[in-house]
Amino acid sequence: MRSITKIIVDRLDEEGIITDYILASNIIDSTLAKYHIDTTANFPVISTDLPEYIQTYLKTRQFDGLSKSTLRVYFYMLQELTYFMNKPINNITINDLRDFLHYKSHNNSLISICSIISCIKSFWEWLDLEGLLEDNPAKFLHYPKYTKNVREGLGVVDIEVCRESCNSNRERAVFEFLLASGCRIGEAKDLLYSDVITGEFQVIGKGSKIRYCYLNKKCQMYLNRYHDNRKGNSPFLFTQLRYPYEQVSTRALQDEITSIGKRCHIHLYPHRLRHTFASAALENGASLTSVQKILGHSKISTTQVYAKLSQASIKNEYLRYFNI
Repeated sequence: MRSITKIIVDRLDEEGIITDYILASNIIDSTLAKYHIDTTANFPVISTDLPEYIQTYLKTRQFDGLSKSTLRVYFYMLQELTYFMNKPINNITINDLRDFLHYKSHNNSLISICSIISCIKSFWEWLDLEGLLEDNPAKFLHYPKYTKNVREGLGVVDIEVCRESCNSNRERAVFEFLLASGCRIGEAKDLLYSDVITGEFQVIGKGSKIRYCYLNKKCQMYLNRYHDNRKGNSPFLFTQLRYPYEQVSTRALQDEITSIGKRCHIHLYPHRLRHTFASAALENGASLTSVQKILGHSKISTTQVYAKLSQASIKNEYLRYFNI
């Protein structure tokens, strides 16, 4: 059945639902044709009601404003949980959940395990609120302790080295935009050129939340230079490099940023430019609250993780205010 499941999961639509039931039937028939099924064997039939609850839960979270990518991650996590347990929801115990987490721990970091626990807790809390549980075993799950790595941005020298490694107006425009705005790569992909031309624009971020972002003069100059020399008439801020020059994909923008880093031997990726924006803003005197608003974080603790003050800045603050 795992081979059948894998084939069907590969055919899921963007919402994690298979809509072509004839296709699903054909996949099952063609796969089972390779096996001999003994109809006289008396195996116990185990059924689970998890799939229908999962579908309803995901639709509810979609109404809450979760992005398609987040819903897809939740779907795959909960589907794997279903395959692992295959029992009714009210028969699942805390030990079942712990066994699943132990199974997942073999190939996942502690940070990933924390994400899985968060997904499980959220799902079981929803089941409990809907009155579908006799008891909530997930409330006894605890997050493992792990050392949080400081997410470092680029230094001033590295920023200039990356700038010199840009091979085109397009690469320089993408680099400057992500550095100056603090936007996520998916947010940049969906923007129109007319949205950002004034240097102040709105972004629809995670959870469909709208926030304001800004651009400095240097970034605006490179965006205008790129826009004036590119091909096609697409309204999007960044477009394909080849015909028909429509909206660029997230992967294409990621590859461009990675290529810039490879040329100068710097580990560069789009989100590191977001870290750099946050770190530079804080080190230059921006308040934590302002940076939180621009980045679109609902919790200020998230901003603190993304943008840690450098030791040099802390030392300077000490010498300035505690020099007695």
